[in-house]
Amino acid sequence: MDQPLQAPRNRTAELQLILRLVSQGYSLWTADQIPIGKLPGFLNKWEHYRLLADPAARAYRKQSGRANTHLVLEHRYNELDADAGPQTPIAWLMLSTPGRDGLGDDAAHPGPALDASNKEQRIEWMGYQLTRQPKHYKTADGQLRNEVTWTWRLPGRRYAEWEALLVAAAKQRDYPSINQAFAVLRALPMFAGIRQQVKRLHAETNRMLKKMGGSVLPPLNLPVMTMLPLWP
Repeated sequence: MDQPLQAPRNRTAELQLILRLVSQGYSLWTADQIPIGKLPGFLNKWEHYRLLADPAARAYRKQSGRANTHLVLEHRYNELDADAGPQTPIAWLMLSTPGRDGLGDDAAHPGPALDASNKEQRIEWMGYQLTRQPKHYKTADGQLRNEVTWTWRLPGRRYAEWEALLVAAAKQRDYPSINQAFAVLRALPMFAGIRQQVKRLHAETNRMLKKMGGSVLPPLNLPVMTMLPLWP
């Protein structure tokens, strides 16, 4: 049975859904844009992926050795009317597990099939990049555990742009500009990778402020990322 086509409720939900799927083995991907009015034809053309399959159908496909594939749409889809604006472009991301009838076979696909686990083929979605990073934590019984987890971060070039802005402002001891920049950074979806980057930017800004004889910034008070409802 097919489920209705829907998009996550907001940008953070998009990112959480993608991260969850990749963590579950949906590491093959391709992405593009499509006019919203052409989505029904797109689904028909790639019907063998069963993009709208329900959990029972997906379990059967996995059992029979076939891939499962999800289509992630940007949240604007929920607000747009295909009849009112059929040419309005919508970004989409297709994620697939390995196997036949998915992005990992030799058949034609809607775009180049990439592997998110390859450092040269990382997923970039709406200004964020999906990557893996080490995680260190203690269990309830006090055991130290190390694992590698998926997380979102700013792409290298975007991080460098923020660093350049903050270092330049720190050299001038321009505290209004620095505070404004960190207000924007603090509003980003605070996944672990982004949190680490914002902390590094904060430390680098303070280093430059001290070098220029200024007062350092107060400690960061970053929001904690929690799992939010994905769907409207």
